[in-house]
Amino acid sequence: MHHKTQTSIVVKAEDGQEYICCEEGTEENAINWDDAIAATEQDDFGFIEFSGLKTENKYVIYTRNTEQADEVKKSDEITLSDAKLPIICLAKTDNTNISLKEATLVAEGDSFYIEVPYTVSVQDYGKTPEGYRTSGEATAICTKTDSDPVDVAFVGLPDSGIARVWFEKELSAGNYTIHLEYKYVCEEDKDIENPEKLTASDPITYIVTFTVKDTENK
Repeated sequence: MHHKTQTSIVVKAEDGQEYICCEEGTEENAINWDDAIAATEQDDFGFIEFSGLKTENKYVIYTRNTEQADEVKKSDEITLSDAKLPIICLAKTDNTNISLKEATLVAEGDSFYIEVPYTVSVQDYGKTPEGYRTSGEATAICTKTDSDPVDVAFVGLPDSGIARVWFEKELSAGNYTIHLEYKYVCEEDKDIENPEKLTASDPITYIVTFTVKDTENK
């Protein structure tokens, strides 16, 4: 077992194996292996989820090699509990270094922004509670080479794979570095500035470098 929520068990898949979740007390000879999930069905994070389970019930995971079906292994007893979170959020990326080369600072109203393309894979396990939602969020710290830190007003995520970093003041010409921190979160489904967060993935920090030469009015 790798993760568990109130209603699901998540296991790390190993090549050549298949897995099945049973209630504790199920005898090995009573297992219907036709219901097993093969490692080839793992998600992008390498996991298999058994969902829709009953809180407070006890389960075990059986696994066997698809080529040597007589070699069956059994996990320790797993008890699902209300003490666990109803949902787990994960995020990962293969690229944390982003070079924009020359970036155009866009003026909109009295503020300015640059757009940062990024790659991320997200996954959640369990069940999103009523009144909550899952989404990405980001913050940023910006510095100019050989200068003081630059104030970042906020970071928006208007489209998938795009972070819009906003500044209250126009950036002067020069070389910059942004430390952009991304999290995949489960939060209250309210349109307020800081909705309560139930849980979040480990943060991903992107290192974004760029040069500013001019500003484009919009």
